[in-house]
Amino acid sequence: MHRTLAAIILATTATTAAHADRAEDAAFLMECAMGGDYPEACIGNIANPCLEAATTPAAEQACLERETAAWRAPAEGIFIAAMEQLAVVGDDLPDLMEKSQEGWEDYAYYACVISGMATGDTDRAPIEEARCLMERNAMRVIELMNMGR
Repeated sequence: MHRTLAAIILATTATTAAHADRAEDAAFLMECAMGGDYPEACIGNIANPCLEAATTPAAEQACLERETAAWRAPAEGIFIAAMEQLAVVGDDLPDLMEKSQEGWEDYAYYACVISGMATGDTDRAPIEEARCLMERNAMRVIELMNMGR
């Protein structure tokens, strides 16, 4: 599974020059997540250094969105690999997985909107929402990487 997953990750992160930074970020995070026993430790590896240098709320939000994009870049390939692994176990599992993913996307979006709004601070709400989305997307990618093992 790891070799197949690694090939899918490399294929989905190899993009045009216009997306080179996102591809590099995604490859960096995937290498980190696949390289240790605790892939959750990789969450924030792009955003945190960026946040240290951010001087405005917009810059903070951009840092978090950059890492979210890096986690999401290989997500479809990882999702497909997980579905293929689960299809070996049971015919219905890929359909259930697809429904699960659709439900997860809705849940993550609304949970993070609520998280942002719950701050009660209109300036910080978009930053909290972006942080929430980064963390949830990262955790979902890690979950998908481990599915079917």
